[in-house]
Amino acid sequence: MPDSTHTNTKIVIFDFDGTIADSLDILVKIINKQAHRYGYKKITETTINRFRDENSLTILRDMKLPLLRILFLARHVKKEFQQSIEEVKPVYGMHKTLRTLKDQGYTLGIATSNSKVTVEQFLKQHDLDIFDFVIGKTVFNKGKMLAGILRHFRFPLANVFYVGDETRDIEAARHANIKVISVTWGINSGELLSTYNPDFIIDKPEQLTEVVKG
Repeated sequence: MPDSTHTNTKIVIFDFDGTIADSLDILVKIINKQAHRYGYKKITETTINRFRDENSLTILRDMKLPLLRILFLARHVKKEFQQSIEEVKPVYGMHKTLRTLKDQGYTLGIATSNSKVTVEQFLKQHDLDIFDFVIGKTVFNKGKMLAGILRHFRFPLANVFYVGDETRDIEAARHANIKVISVTWGINSGELLSTYNPDFIIDKPEQLTEVVKG
C-alpha cells in the first residue's frame, strides 16, 4: 500500500500491455483464433501497421462488432491471455528501468484493463513484483479508473505520471489531470501519439528515469 503522506514522492503509474509487457504477438494470436467465432477478419501484419496510426475507437469500428460481442471477446481474450502469460516477456530494457525507478524511491503502480491476477503472475515470473499497487479492471474509460486511483490513494496530482502506449492513455491522463509519458514501442506510432500532445514521448525504456527525475 503506497503511503500518500509523502507529498514530495513522485508516483509513476504504468499501463501494462504494450508498455511493460511485449504482448502484442500473443494477443494477435489469441484474437485471430476467435475471428471466425465472433465474425471479424484476422489481423495481419498489414493490419497491425495500419492500427499503429489509428486510435482505439477507430480500430473497434473497423471490427464492426456490436458492443455486447466486444465485451464477450474481451473476456475470452483475457482468459486465454492468462493461460499464455508464461510466453510473454517484458519490453527490452524495461526490467532494468523499473528496478532503477524503484531503487530511486518512486512509488510505482499499474493501471490496466487486463486481469490483476495475470499481471501479478507476469511480475512474479520476471522478478518484477516491486509495484506498490496493481489495479486491473474491465473498463473502456481509463480516465475514470485513473481518477479513482488518485482519489483512493490521495496522490498529489502534480507528482503523478502515467506511462502508456496508446492515444487513449493520453486521454485518460488528461481526464485525471496528470502528466502523461507516451512510449513509441507499443501499439500506436510516435507520429500518431504526437498529434495528441502528450507531455513527453520516449523511444526507449531507459529514457523514463530522466523524464521522471525532471
